[in-house]
Amino acid sequence: MSEVYAELRGIILADDDLATVACRVPDAGELPWSGFTRAAGLVGTDRDGAASALAEVAALPGAETRVALQAWRCLRDLGVEPPEAAGRVVRGVVVEVGLELGTDVVAAYEDHTARYLNQGGGGAFWERPTDALDSSIDAYLAAGQEVADATGPIEGSLPGPAASGMAAILLLTYRGIHLGSGPMDAIMGDELGGRVTGAAFPLMQALTEMAPREG
Repeated sequence: MSEVYAELRGIILADDDLATVACRVPDAGELPWSGFTRAAGLVGTDRDGAASALAEVAALPGAETRVALQAWRCLRDLGVEPPEAAGRVVRGVVVEVGLELGTDVVAAYEDHTARYLNQGGGGAFWERPTDALDSSIDAYLAAGQEVADATGPIEGSLPGPAASGMAAILLLTYRGIHLGSGPMDAIMGDELGGRVTGAAFPLMQALTEMAPREG
């Protein structure tokens, strides 16, 4: 995988542990970041207090989707599960495609932000300056929801990113990450998986045309 994605995968998937998040977030003393640092300081001595701090982040009005997903990831580590209905909603969809030089990644979230990272290490980042990509992102999320409705979150550690010739669909929910992976042709040819990858490609094209670029 590209070095850029190696550094960003935990952030893209909102799947870092609490210690990692606390080390990374700014020490600004304000929510949502203060909730992670407060929880990290409490987790060894007051797990209920740590969970309370993370729950405050998860419920924060207007919080970025990835922030809420990350808060729930940390809450699950403490044994706290989300409400059943809210937990099943797909909040983000990430497709990884393994290519010769690395991994192409298309990610989009409930707050209509999106990311495209290419195998060469470049990418495009969409922070929703306009609503121009809302419909494409909604279609991507809807396709992912169909898959999530027929599957459950993975148990145990998340496998590494898609290797060359492989593809992976990762559906981000408060209950955890749903994963479908396999040979690229099989994923794209699957009835449900093909709908997700089919929605990923036009979104990727729009991102490369409209979003500010990195790398």
